[in-house]
Amino acid sequence: MSRRGALLDALRRSGRVLKRRFGKVGYREKGRANLVTDADLESQRAVLGAIRRAYPDDDYKAEEDEVKLTGAEYLWLVDPLDGTTNYAHGYPASCVSIGVLRRGRPYLGGVYDPSATNSFWPRKGKGPR
Repeated sequence: MSRRGALLDALRRSGRVLKRRFGKVGYREKGRANLVTDADLESQRAVLGAIRRAYPDDDYKAEEDEVKLTGAEYLWLVDPLDGTTNYAHGYPASCVSIGVLRRGRPYLGGVYDPSATNSFWPRKGKGPR
């Protein structure tokens, strides 16, 4: 599977979690005006599971404190629920955001909005498509 394919798989898995949990979560504060829900954590497990299956040697940094930094060529950056405050309050304006660096430089990225089933894929020099 290509990294683009793995990214798409991770976004879709996360999107399924976020759709299923929408309107059914409580939240707790992890800092001032900084919320976390069980959906954040479940979404992150789904994303990292997809990455680990496809590319077990790649590194990752995920918002909810999961990090693997070995100096691998590829580093995945994961926000499993971007817009947690909206999500936690039942407002459908949130997404999952994943970026991939190759040797420290932007390589690939994607954003998936499960409430509108929209995906955005940046292209070098052209923005999202």
